[in-house]
Amino acid sequence: MGRALSRRLAASFALLIIAVGAAIYIFASDVLRQGDFRMADACLIKLLSGRAVLTINLENTGCKPIVKVLVHVEGENPFAALEVSYARPLMPGGSRTVRLKNEYGLGLTRNYIVGEEYQVSVKAFFNDGAALSRSFKVRCGGCSRRWFQVPSSYFKFIMEYSPYIYVYPNGTPDRNWGCSAFAASFAIEFLYEAYNNPQFQLVKDEIYDKIVELADWLLTQQCMDRGKPAYGGFRSTEKSIQYYSIDAGRAIPALLKAYSLTGNNSYLEAAKRAGFFLYNMQHLEAATGEYYGGFARAVAAGSFDYSMDVECLYNLYGLKMLAEYDSKNRSVYEEMMRDAADFLRRGLEGYYMYFSPSDGRWHRNGRCILDDCYSYALYGLYRYEGYSETVKSIYERLNGIKHSGYNASICWAGYIDVVDWKPACLYYDAVTSGILWEIRKNHDTKSLLASLSVIDEDPEAWMIWGITYDLKPMLDLPRATATVCWLSMLYLCWSQPPF
Repeated sequence: MGRALSRRLAASFALLIIAVGAAIYIFASDVLRQGDFRMADACLIKLLSGRAVLTINLENTGCKPIVKVLVHVEGENPFAALEVSYARPLMPGGSRTVRLKNEYGLGLTRNYIVGEEYQVSVKAFFNDGAALSRSFKVRCGGCSRRWFQVPSSYFKFIMEYSPYIYVYPNGTPDRNWGCSAFAASFAIEFLYEAYNNPQFQLVKDEIYDKIVELADWLLTQQCMDRGKPAYGGFRSTEKSIQYYSIDAGRAIPALLKAYSLTGNNSYLEAAKRAGFFLYNMQHLEAATGEYYGGFARAVAAGSFDYSMDVECLYNLYGLKMLAEYDSKNRSVYEEMMRDAADFLRRGLEGYYMYFSPSDGRWHRNGRCILDDCYSYALYGLYRYEGYSETVKSIYERLNGIKHSGYNASICWAGYIDVVDWKPACLYYDAVTSGILWEIRKNHDTKSLLASLSVIDEDPEAWMIWGITYDLKPMLDLPRATATVCWLSMLYLCWSQPPF
């Protein structure tokens, strides 16, 4: 009786062991069927350039191929690692390093701070549709230098909406203003620089196509009738009959850069025609009674506005490029630049806006100058003669204005009273921060960093043209393509000044 009971108990225990073993086997097999992975190592480093790089070494410890890896760093959007895909799966037993970088489309967009910890989650997707997530914290190491990059919202705006002048926050272009030559020109200039910048290495083909689209559109805005005084000029907007000298000056660099990138000779010829237009707008002594050297403001239906804007010093930038690309006419361009600089410099140094041949006097807007006009003038003169005494004195005088709540190092006021030397409005003209980027980068790095640091706190707020002195966007303003393009140039070209 006792032996029989013992045998029954032993058999039951054996069956229990077998059942438990089977359950463990089934559980383990189920886990393996789901797949598994681990992070062997993770490192977030800021390089000497200020860019951050996150590297994660993954090991596939399961039995299923991993076909997608989603990395989510706190404060960023989830990013699908490029190193793992259906075409390049991470096989069981294998390992692979995935990288996220401070470059457009490569996962990292923020400025990372050395010593700070950041939460990271990694989600692996297996070939059978299963997925598994793991989270960890990583401490940022490396160089403490700050890094800025073109906000993705800026790049997407330019790619989608240029050459529209204004776009409402809901994404609707302002069709009353429509498209313009200057919006197309500024967009081309930014995209040309972006094309060869590492930040945009993944979208070079899209950038190239957009440059071609914009340059081709510019050609449709140029007056091609040799019998008209506007020949070679560009309509100020697609609906306008006015052809401004400043718009030709803005189009020339853009067309020459498009030509440099694509080799399309039509862009070069269009730039030459624009140079011819500027020559004619400069030589109107038969009508004005005297040759001055400035450019008549505009022509419409054969009727001229003979006012000569200081802002047209910007044209020196394009004419200097034309002298290189059209060497046969180099001497003509050089004479044009010399005459324009000599004459318009007088108005610039006197803090005037324009000269009127009708009364032989220089004029302002009352007591004021417009900041963007002076920024464009300084940019063109700087490109022509460098940081000359004129450029230096004008820049330092305007950038040194002190007033309660106003900081010219961030940006300049839209209107500046040059009698009492104070801002004459209640807003910063956002585009100026971008136009001044090169002068500040090379000669005033303190203002460059101050401006960029403030803008980078809320980049989208600066996409309109007016920001109050307490850094609030003015109400009900559309986003401005010129502003976005110039601020994008500020981000792209700030480089690494010696802070």
